[in-house]
Amino acid sequence: MYYLNADAGARILNFPNSRGSLDALVGFQYWRQKHEASGVRQVSCSAAGATIDLDPTDPAFNPLCVPGNPPTPNSQLAISNTNTWYSLRTGLQTEYRITRWLSVHGSAVIKPINLFINEDTHHLRTPSEFQDPSFTMRGIGFGADADIAARVYFTKALSGQVGYRVWWNRMIDGTWKSHLANGQTFSFPLVEMESLRHGLTASLAYSF
Repeated sequence: MYYLNADAGARILNFPNSRGSLDALVGFQYWRQKHEASGVRQVSCSAAGATIDLDPTDPAFNPLCVPGNPPTPNSQLAISNTNTWYSLRTGLQTEYRITRWLSVHGSAVIKPINLFINEDTHHLRTPSEFQDPSFTMRGIGFGADADIAARVYFTKALSGQVGYRVWWNRMIDGTWKSHLANGQTFSFPLVEMESLRHGLTASLAYSF
């Protein structure tokens, strides 16, 4: 996963006694994440599963499963998924000095609109059944980001920070497309798409 935040802001409030400030910001976020799954192991295959033809239009028989089918080794890439979000963002960020060497930092951001692209490739079924990517999902949505952290100043210029961050995106409307190996494409309404990332953060900063 990697991301880019590009923001511009303005100070709207200074706290008394130089305790800190409150800023407003607007900007853009690029968020891209990729997941890969390797190896396939068949747990069981019933008699009914072995007689189901996945593609009746194909003269060859394509069963749902094959009894006793050997597992695919873990070194073999089976599925890869790449999810990308492009978001406009606006919100507030603040820092409040508790002491000369300790402060609390936080931000709350709304992403009123974003665009997303999700690409899913089933490598064991490419190119015999599907293209690469095998499935694509596109649409629009919204989201929100928030974080809180404690910052310690070792010197006037050098500081360290630990905190917690939550990022969330969710679709409003989208389309799912299946890309078959013969060049045909079938479209369906996308019911749900959501990305949620949260966890601890840590950083060092030097101001000059």
